[in-house]
Amino acid sequence: MAANTENPYVEAVRKRLHTEFWTPQLASIFPAEHQDTYLANFEKIEAAILSGDPDEAARTYAYHGRWVADKLREAYSSAP
Repeated sequence: MAANTENPYVEAVRKRLHTEFWTPQLASIFPAEHQDTYLANFEKIEAAILSGDPDEAARTYAYHGRWVADKLREAYSSAP
């Protein structure tokens, strides 16, 4: 996706952060029923970026952050 933006900065950041590795790895900390949603959120962000809608990308990323926080709270509040 980063190469499609034709923005060398985005591609440099992607290479530096190794998002193609870390995003699926971070998804694995969630129970199986939430992993698809975790990854789908990133697909929505990517689609918004590629369609030229940075506001939608920002909204979706903010939603994703809230969703992650909620799921982590749920998991830790029910932990022994």
